[in-house]
Formats: sequence, structure tokens, C-alpha cells
Amino acid sequence: MSTTPRRILLSLTVGLTLALMISWVDLPLRGSIYQMMIRLRGPIQPAKNIALLITADQNSAKEVSLHTRTWLSDVRTVLHALQSKPPNVVYFDFEISPDEKRFLGLKDLNFPTYSRELDFTKEGDVFLLPFVRSPEFLPQKNASQSMSPDPFMLGTEPSQLLRSIAPQELTYLLNHGPQVLNITGPSGTYPRIPLSATQSDPKRLQQLADKIVLIAPPLEETRSRLGQLPFYPKTGIAGWDETEVVANIIDTVIHKRGIRQAPEEVSFLITALVAASSVWVLFSTPPLMGILSVVLISFLLVVTALLAIHMFFFLDILPPFLAIVFAYYFLIPYRLIVEYKGRWRYQQENRLLAEVETLKNNFMSLVTHNLKTPIARIEGIVETLLASKGSTEEEWKNGLSRLLHSTEDLNRLVTRILNLARVERPEYQLQVTNRDLNQIVEKVIENHEPLAQEKDITLHVDLEPLFPINMEPELIQESIANLVENGIKYTPTGGEVLIKTEEVGEHIHFSVSDTGPGIPEEEESKIFSKFYRGAEVKNKGIRGSGLGLYLVKYFIELHGGSIQFENRPEGGSRFTLSLLRKK
Repeated sequence: MSTTPRRILLSLTVGLTLALMISWVDLPLRGSIYQMMIRLRGPIQPAKNIALLITADQNSAKEVSLHTRTWLSDVRTVLHALQSKPPNVVYFDFEISPDEKRFLGLKDLNFPTYSRELDFTKEGDVFLLPFVRSPEFLPQKNASQSMSPDPFMLGTEPSQLLRSIAPQELTYLLNHGPQVLNITGPSGTYPRIPLSATQSDPKRLQQLADKIVLIAPPLEETRSRLGQLPFYPKTGIAGWDETEVVANIIDTVIHKRGIRQAPEEVSFLITALVAASSVWVLFSTPPLMGILSVVLISFLLVVTALLAIHMFFFLDILPPFLAIVFAYYFLIPYRLIVEYKGRWRYQQENRLLAEVETLKNNFMSLVTHNLKTPIARIEGIVETLLASKGSTEEEWKNGLSRLLHSTEDLNRLVTRILNLARVERPEYQLQVTNRDLNQIVEKVIENHEPLAQEKDITLHVDLEPLFPINMEPELIQESIANLVENGIKYTPTGGEVLIKTEEVGEHIHFSVSDTGPGIPEEEESKIFSKFYRGAEVKNKGIRGSGLGLYLVKYFIELHGGSIQFENRPEGGSRFTLSLLRKK
């Protein structure tokens, strides 16, 4: 599967998973989201047929008491004065006793009047839009099933009034619920007419004609629950502010402006799409573009919610925002890990390419120099012998001897390359036989004595009697020959080389110690690399292929053994082969 379909599948899977997880959680901040959306929407045009008649000015509110009710005489005067141009209906946003109703002369009025009812257990009563600390939706159509006094409930439901003036709208509300109260605007949105002003200015009474008049109680009290409503402060004069909430309730019902919650399926789909989009952006764009894309998704989400609130739908955008947060919180570390692995892989590939390039250069150097040198010597010796007409037998013997040494060098190099190609094949298997290691060591020493004599190097041989071990003799001999040759090659003229075998526990050790310059510390980790040759060795012009120690390590490990290296405290280096002896 290509990258794009895989990312699409991953995005959809994570999106659906996050949407399912979030849908299982009952999020407590739905009310706060509703308030935010209403505030972002701003105030809307209130109903023009609703007015508030307040029983006291704010400055004199402290001097007025709801309990003494001395102001009811002023209310009675205003009510009877309204009969010339009566209002549509009058609603007292407080309880009125039977004696107070007789005092007010409500039966003699030519317009209907209603008062607040707080009997929450009355059968058949409709309590409109209970609004608690977090906006809750109308739970049941039958109020008797659930309505009981709640400390956070605004006890201002004008149920009798609504059944009287808007029965069809109330039925519509109950049949199309649940709906949330649509707050028109902040405190003071609806006209407020002081009771004292109507007595001093008869024209103010005319403003109440043909309207729904709400009479607010003169109660001053701080109510934090008003702060749970959009636009309303947490403290204030509760008397007329709570009455204005009643005005919003009436406005919501008679104009069918109740806000319905979007179906759960729609919310789930939006959450899944937002989560899938966030995951897609996270894995498909650079970090900066990803941040900008998330900001754009969030902006579109808020704009969509605002458009929905204008169409009287409440779209809870908290789950989609949580999906964005969860997607980035959990997946950004994953992306960082993926990117880190990618960079690490890229670095490893670059390092491998650099090593391959080094191997190629070393191999080319091997071919162009180490192969060319013995071939050139052979060619020169042959040309010299052929051009020499009066050569003696001794001169011919010397020439042929030098020719033999050159062909041996050439054969040794070719053999190493062929051995390398042979043993690195996956199908290669050791051809083991039971042999005495000391016999192989003695043969190698015999072959390298002429080279040691040329440099006046003393070979010290200390061979402990050993049991035969299983090995492939050709590879072990090649390994021992490499170490002995290196010991002689890197030991200065007149130096010494110690060749030793010993049995230690279950292993047989073969070591070569020289009195050369040793190996620099920075090159110790590279000496067993293929085609590697130290800078100091190259500068001194010491011939070599860079394959010797690599092959030794490779051959010994094929036999289940190991090779150790150390610089000797007295100078020079020591290489030790360790092979498991035959049990």
C-alpha cells in the first residue's frame, strides 16, 4: 500500500476512534460553550411587545422591601390607569396572596393578569426550559415527572401565562424539544419603565398599551446564578434582572426562537472529521503548516457553530476541540519519533555510503598499486634477463629468485581476495578437519624466516604442546600467516617478534607480539575493517592490502573463536587468537 492511502486509512481510523472515545464521556462544559457562542453571536432584536414595569429605581431600591409591599398601592393605581389603553396581559413576577389580589382589584381589570406560580408538583404544569448552572435541555414533556425545586433553577417559569397567550407556540416547543433558552441580550435589553415615572408622566403609560407587561419585584439581592446566563453579570439587582429572564423566556416561546441542540450523530460526525483532518495535517505537512492548518480548522469550527446558533441550533464544539488536542498531544510525539527514526536511518545510510565509498577507494588503491607493483617487478625482471646477453648462471638464478618472490606476493594478494569472496558467500560452510595448531604455526614460521632475516629480526618461538582441534587448515594458516607477516613487517630492523601458543582452560591461544610502534589509539577501533590501512603506515610506504586483519577476524569468528588486540606497555603490539579446543 502506498503512503497516501495508508495515511488516509490511518487518519480515518484515528478520527473515528477519538470520536467514539469522546462521545462516551459526559462533558461538563457544554453550558460554557453555549454561553461563549451566544456572546460571540451578540445581542439580537428583542420582541417589541414586551416591557418591564419596575417597582423602584435603582437608587431607591434599598428603601423598598418585597415583604412590606407598601408599594402595591402605587401598582394598583397604575393598573387601573391602564384600562383606558390596556396592555395585552400583565404578569406579576412574584407571588400574590388572595388578599393582595382583592386589594389590587384584579377582577375589575379589563385585561388578564397572571402571577408567578411556584407549585412544582402541580399535575399538568409545564415548566419551560429549566436552566441550571450548565445549560440543560428540557428532559421531559410532563413536568410532574421531574420538576422539583433546584437551587440553580430560575424560578420564573410563566407557565400559566404562556398557556394563555401562546398555546400553539408552547405545543410546538414541546413537540420539537428539547430547546434551550435564547438570551436576547444583556441586562436592560427590554424597555424598563419605572413605576414612579408612570405616575408623574401619563405618556409613559401609553408605552405599555397592547404589550406584555412584566412587573418586576423590588428585591435587591446578589445572585451568582445570573452569571451562568450569557451577557449577565454574576452580581446585580436580581429583582428586575430575573424578570428580564422571564421576558427572554416569553420571547423565546412566542417567536419560536428556542435553540435546539444539534443531533448527536451530527456532533459525532463533525468530531470524527475534525480528528481525521488533524491527523492528516499532522502527518502530511511541515510543522509550521500543520499549526496554521489547525488554526484554520479551529476557526472554521467556530464559524460553523456561529452560523448554527444564528439558525437556532446549538453545535457543541467542545468534542471537536478535544479531538484536536488529543490528536496533537498523542500523535506529535509519535511523529517526532518517526522523524527521528527517519533522520537516524538517513544518517546511517549516509554513513554506509561513506564506508562504501572508502571501501571502493581502498579497493581501487589495492588494484592499482598492490597488484601493479609485483606485476611491474615481474615485467622488469623478465625484460632485464632477456636483454642481458652475457648473463652468468648466478645472475640468472638471482633474477629468477626475485621473480619468484614477486609472483609469491602477487599470489598472496590474489589468494586473499579470492578467500574473501569465497567465505563471504551465504552458502559457504567450513570444511573442518582435526589438526594440530603447532604444526601449522611451524610451517608458517618456516615460510617467513627469509623475510625476518632480510630485516635482521629475531623470531622467538614458544609453542606449548597442544591437543588437536577442529578447523579448516587453509583458513587458520592464512590467519596465522597474516599475523606473523604483520609482526615482521611493522617491526623495525633489528627488532624481535615473539610467537607463542598455549592452552588456557577450554581454549587454545596463539599470539604474536612485536616491538614495533604499536597502533594509535584513534585507529584501534578500525584496524579490523575491510581495506583499512592506518595513515602512519601509508606514509612510511609499507606495502599492504588492508585485508589481512579483516580476514583474520572473519576466519577466526567462523570457527567460533575470537581475536584480541593490545598495545604492549614495553612497546609494540600483541594480537591473540582464541580457539575452542577439541573436547
